[in-house]
Amino acid sequence: MSGLTIYKASAGSGKTFALAKDYISLVIQDPEIFRHILAVTFTNKATDEMKSRILEELYRLASGVDSSIRTEIIEQQKLESGEVSARARIILETILHNYARFHIETIDRFFQRAIRSFTREIGLAAGYELELDAPRILSEAVDMMLDGLDQDPELQQWFVDFARDKVLEGKHWNLKNDLLVLGAELNNERFQENSTDLVAQLSDKDGFNRFRSALNTIRRGFEKGLDCIARDALKIMEEEQLDVSDFKGAYGVGWFFSRILRGDYRVPSNTIKNAVDTPENWYAKGSEARDSILTVYERGMNDLLKQAVNQYERDFRRYKTADAVGRFLYTLGILTDISARMQDYTRSQGIFLLSDSARFLYGIIAENEAPFIYEKVGNYFLHFMIDEFQDTSGLQWKNFKPLIDNSLAYNHRCLIVGDVKQSIYRWRNSDWEILSEVIPRAFNPAQTEEKELQHNWRSRRNIVAFNNDFFTASREVLKDFFGTESEYGDRYPQKIDRAYADVIQLVPDLPDKEGGCVRTSMIRNEKGGDWKSTVHEKVIGLVEQLQDRGFGLSDIAILVRTKKEGKEISDAILRHKSLHPGSGYRYDMISNESLFLITSLSVRIITGVLKYLTRPGDLINLAQLVYEYRRYTEGHLAEFDFSGTGTAELPRAFKDNIDTLRYLTLTALIERIIRLFSLHDREEETPYLIAFQDIILDYSRNHPADINSFLSWWDVHGEELALTVSEDQDAIRVMTIHKAKGLQFPVVIIPYCHWSFDHRGLNTQILWCKPEESPFNQLSLLPVKYSSSLRDTYFEQEYHAERFRVYVDHLNLMYVAFTRAMEGLFIFAPLPAREKLTDAADMLHNVLGSHTDDPPAGVQMEDTGPTWTWGDFDTMGRTREREEAAQLLIRKLCSHEFSSKLRLQYRGTSFFDTRAEQRIHQGNLMHELFSRIRSSSDIDKAIEAVRKAGMIETADAEKLRGEIIGLIQNNDVRDWFDGSWRVIAEQDILTPGGALKRPDRVMLKDDQVIVVDYKFGKEQSAGHRTQVRKYVDMLKQMNVGKVKGFIWYVNLGEVMEV
Repeated sequence: MSGLTIYKASAGSGKTFALAKDYISLVIQDPEIFRHILAVTFTNKATDEMKSRILEELYRLASGVDSSIRTEIIEQQKLESGEVSARARIILETILHNYARFHIETIDRFFQRAIRSFTREIGLAAGYELELDAPRILSEAVDMMLDGLDQDPELQQWFVDFARDKVLEGKHWNLKNDLLVLGAELNNERFQENSTDLVAQLSDKDGFNRFRSALNTIRRGFEKGLDCIARDALKIMEEEQLDVSDFKGAYGVGWFFSRILRGDYRVPSNTIKNAVDTPENWYAKGSEARDSILTVYERGMNDLLKQAVNQYERDFRRYKTADAVGRFLYTLGILTDISARMQDYTRSQGIFLLSDSARFLYGIIAENEAPFIYEKVGNYFLHFMIDEFQDTSGLQWKNFKPLIDNSLAYNHRCLIVGDVKQSIYRWRNSDWEILSEVIPRAFNPAQTEEKELQHNWRSRRNIVAFNNDFFTASREVLKDFFGTESEYGDRYPQKIDRAYADVIQLVPDLPDKEGGCVRTSMIRNEKGGDWKSTVHEKVIGLVEQLQDRGFGLSDIAILVRTKKEGKEISDAILRHKSLHPGSGYRYDMISNESLFLITSLSVRIITGVLKYLTRPGDLINLAQLVYEYRRYTEGHLAEFDFSGTGTAELPRAFKDNIDTLRYLTLTALIERIIRLFSLHDREEETPYLIAFQDIILDYSRNHPADINSFLSWWDVHGEELALTVSEDQDAIRVMTIHKAKGLQFPVVIIPYCHWSFDHRGLNTQILWCKPEESPFNQLSLLPVKYSSSLRDTYFEQEYHAERFRVYVDHLNLMYVAFTRAMEGLFIFAPLPAREKLTDAADMLHNVLGSHTDDPPAGVQMEDTGPTWTWGDFDTMGRTREREEAAQLLIRKLCSHEFSSKLRLQYRGTSFFDTRAEQRIHQGNLMHELFSRIRSSSDIDKAIEAVRKAGMIETADAEKLRGEIIGLIQNNDVRDWFDGSWRVIAEQDILTPGGALKRPDRVMLKDDQVIVVDYKFGKEQSAGHRTQVRKYVDMLKQMNVGKVKGFIWYVNLGEVMEV
C-alpha cells in the first residue's frame, strides 16, 4: 500500500471509520509500524475520537468479532481470519504498552514538539514557556503601546487617524478594545509572512515618509487637476448666467462640475460620458436655456468636460488606489508597532506563542531539509494522515508538504481527508482552496487517488434528499451569480463546481434511515412588523410538538449564526416559560450565554467586593454591589435608591472584617467572601461558585495573586469564561453553527437563516494586498478596507477574490447547519421582498421559490408566508426509553473557615521531613527572607510575604521576627542593614563563558562594593571561600569600585572576609 489517497468526505459519511480502517490496514502488515505513522487533526476532541475508534476496532478484530474492516483486510492482504485476530492482539498490546508512540495528535501539538527541538536556532531559552493565551500577550503589548504614546509623535498621528475613521463610520468606540480587535490581524498568515519586512520598512522613517508623500502627491494632483477644470467650467456658466438646474437632468453636466468643487470625485456616470461631444445631451427638450447652453458648449465647456472624463479614465484607478491605501495606512503603523512590542515582550518573558508555531516552523523548513527537521524531533515518520484538511492553513500546508513529498518518494502511504463544503474557519487562516485547487496539482497523478465517501450514515432519507437537491441548486445559483457579475470569465464558476462536485450523497438501505422531515418556513416581514416574533412563536410551538412525539430536550439543537442571536432565541423561550408555568412542557436550555460566569449573581457580588476592597471610594461600583446583593437576597429589583446608604445594606459580618480581608491570600479571600455573604446557600449558584474557585486556583498558580492583578485579568477574560456541563443533561442545546461542526442531533432548528453572504460585521474587514504598481510596491504588503469601492483600484482582483470566498464561506455555513440533523430539520427565514443574493434567506428563496411544485417537496401557503415540507412531520416520533446517565449532583457548596485547619502551601517543607530536610527547609526560608530584606525596615514586610506564600505559620511569625532582629544586630553586619547601601539581592551575573552566577547580596555605596554569601549550616569549608572569590573577581572585572567579599555564617554568628 503506497501513494496518496484523498478522501472527499461529505457530512455524515463516516470519515473517522475510513481513517481507522486505513490506519489498521497499515499496522496489520507490521505491528511496529504504528511508531512511524503520524495522524493529525485540529481539535483534542477529534484526536480522542480517532484514537478511541482505532483502539475499538482493533479490539473487535482481536476478539474475533465480524466487521467490514475484517472482511476488507482479509481480501486486501490475503490473510486468514484467525491471523487477522492474532495480529490485532499483538498490535493492541504493543500500542497500549507504548502509548507515547501512538502519534495521533493535534496539528498544534506536533508543531510544538518540532519547535521545542529548535529552541536555540530560533533564539528561545531552553526553558521557554508555551503560551496558549495569545489575547493576554496582545493586551500586554497594547498597554505598553498606550503607555509610550506620548513619546512617539508618528504613533500619535496614527491614533488620530484611527479615531477619525471610527468617528466617520459613526461607530461608538473603546480605544483599547478596538485596538485588540485590530490586533487580531496579527494572526493573519499573510501579515505574519511579511511582518519582518514591514517592521524594517516602517522603521526607515525617511523611506516611509517618502511613500506617504507619494500617496499624497497622487491624490492632490488628481483633485487639483479636476478642481481647475471645474472652476473654469463654472466660470463660463456664470458668464452666461447659467445655473446647474438649467442643464438636462438632475445630475447633468452642470451638476457634475459643481460636485467636483464640493470635493466629490466619484467616477462620472454614463450620462456625463454620453454628453461629451454631444450637445443635445446637455439640455432638455424645449429648454429656455438651450441657446445659452450651446454657447457655453462652444466656448470650451465641452473641451473641459472631455478633459475631465479623460483624466478620470487615465488616472482615476491610480487615484482611488492611493486614496484607499492612504486612508488605511495608520492600520499598518499600529499593527507593526503592536507586533514589535509583542515580540519584545515574549522574548523578555521567555514565552513562545502557540499561534506563532506554524510561521516559525516554516522559517526553519525553508532553510533546511524537511525530513531532517522532523528527525530532530525524535521521531522518523513514514506515513502521514491528515484529517479535516479543509481547515488547513497555507503555512501549515507548506510545513506538511515536504513530509508528504518525502514519504511518497519512498513509496509510503499518505492520507488526506476533507470536505470543502464544511470549510467555515477561514478567519482562522484555513484555506479550502488548498484541498480543492492545490492538492490535485501538487503531486504526481500516478501516485494520487481520489475516493469519495458517498453514503450518509447520519441523516434519514428525506433530509439527505433535501440537502442533495438544495445544494445542487445552490451551486448553480452561485455559479450564475459570479458568472454574470465577475469580469474573470469562468474562473469562479469552475471553482464552485469543483468545491461542490461531491454534493450528492446516497442513503444506506437500512430501516432506521428511512423517513425524516424537513420543513422550511419563510416569514413575511410586513412593514413595521417583526418577523422574528413570529419565528419565536413557531419555534416554541415546535418544541412542544416534538415533546408530544417523545423527543427529549437533549434531542433538540437550536443553531444560530452569532452569540447575540443565541441569546435572542433563548430569551424568547425563557420568557414564554415564565408566562406559562403550568403548561406541562419543559423549556430547559443550555447555551453559551446562560453558562457564562458573569451571568451569576454570586460571581458578580464576589468581583464587586474585590473592587470595593481596592477602590472603596468608587461609588458606582459600590452601588452596583449593593444592587446585586439586594437582588440576591430579595429577588428582582426594578430600581432602588442608593443615595446615602453606602455599605449599610451589606452584611454586618463583612463590614466588621473589611480590614482583615485585605491581608488574606486570594483563595482564602474568595472563600471568606462566600461565607460572609452566605453565597453558598443557593443550589443554582453552586456550579458557578465552584467554577469561579477553580479559576482563582488556576490563576494563582501562574499569575501574581493580588487583588488588583486578578481584577485586571478578569476585566479582559471574565466575559469569555463559562461553565462546562455534561452532554447527558436533558436540555435544548443553543449554539453557534461553528460550535456545532462535527456534532449531530436528532432534531435541528435554525430560527434565523438570514446571515449575510458578504462582510457585514461591526468590525472593519481588512484585505492584505501585494501591490505590483509603483509607488505602491514600496511596501511589501498593504492593508486596505474591504468595500465595493476597491473595484476602482489596482486591488480589484483581490476584492473579487475575497468576495467570492466569503460567499462560499456562508454557503458552507448553510451546508454545515443543514447537515447536523439526523431525523428532523426545521428552518425559518424572512421572505425576501425582491430577487437578490445577499444573504442566506435569499439563497433559500432563489432555490425553493423556483421549485414550489417539484416533488417530494410540498409547499403550503400560510398566513405568515410559504412553507416547504419534505417528509411527513406526523410520522416523526420516538418510542424507545431514554437512557439517563447517572449524575452526582452537588446541591450545596460546603464552605468552611479553613485558615486554622488547612493552609495552601505552594512552597515549603515535605510532609515527611527528616531532620536534615528540616535544616534544608530552614536554610531556604532564611535565604528567602534575607533576599527580601534590604534594610531593617523591610523585616515585617518580608515575614508577611513568606507567611502569605505558606512557608511559615502565622503563630511563628513573631518568633521569627525576633530571631532576625537579633541576627542583624551583630556588630559585623549591623551597618549592612541601616538603609545607607544600595542592595542588589539574588541577581544573576552573566560570565564571558555564558554561565550564570548568583551572589546572595551585593551592596554598593560611593565607590565601595561588598558581596555577601549567606551560610546557614554549622560547617565551614574552603569551597565557600572559593565561591565568594569568584564573585569578587567578576565584580572587579566589571569596574564597579573597590570590592570586598564576605561569608556570613548566620547561625554560627561569624563573618569571614575573603
